[in-house]
Amino acid sequence: MAEQVSPPKEHLATGQLIGQLSEETRTDPDQIETEIAKHTAELEQTVVGLRKRLDVTKQYRLLWDRARQRVENNAAVAADNARIALVRAQNATPREWVPILAAVPVLVGGIMLIDVTVRRKNP
Repeated sequence: MAEQVSPPKEHLATGQLIGQLSEETRTDPDQIETEIAKHTAELEQTVVGLRKRLDVTKQYRLLWDRARQRVENNAAVAADNARIALVRAQNATPREWVPILAAVPVLVGGIMLIDVTVRRKNP
């Protein structure tokens, strides 16, 4: 009977698995199949986890939702600042109007910039 020669471990798809098995396990086909099935299941779980983490559509939606939330928050802050500026302008003396009038175009420009940015990203 000729001696069976196995290929080098680096040529085996299960090379790492074969290297981890004990001598008695290497000769038991059922044990080898059990180990292969176990490692296959582990690899499948790894692949599923990687797919979830690398889901580009999901990541895009998350980033889009975060950006939209920031824009909404910034718009709310800008609206509050505009209301404050309006109240100050209504109660201000003519000398106090200069800084208030200077702030209004800045607020309006900020709101317009936010609007243009959102429209470009979501046509």
